[in-house]
Amino acid sequence: MQDFRIEVDEHGGSTVLVDGYPQSYVSLEDPELLVFGYVQHLGAVLDSLPDGPVAVTHVGGAALTLPRYVQATRPGSPQIVLEPDAPLTEQVRRSLPLPAVTGSGCDPSEAVKAWRH
Repeated sequence: MQDFRIEVDEHGGSTVLVDGYPQSYVSLEDPELLVFGYVQHLGAVLDSLPDGPVAVTHVGGAALTLPRYVQATRPGSPQIVLEPDAPLTEQVRRSLPLPAVTGSGCDPSEAVKAWRH
């Protein structure tokens, strides 16, 4: 089992750390703020697509930074997050809740099934 924690910074953003290593950063006030380089690259790819909703499957979720970004920049996009760490997902949902959105989901059990096949 991995050790994880959520640290809030002086700007109100939160970093998810797994085994002491930063995994993702999210600002609930500004879901378009992408701090980590790899997330910025993924955001740039999404931004290069034609306007409108896109169907997205996220493999790994941590703070759900990219799903929040898609929700903010591509309203109406159906999304699913495959995150195998159920305790992490539960803690993120409690500490960094997602706005209610139809067509989005985060199911740790489905992630485990998908990764085992």
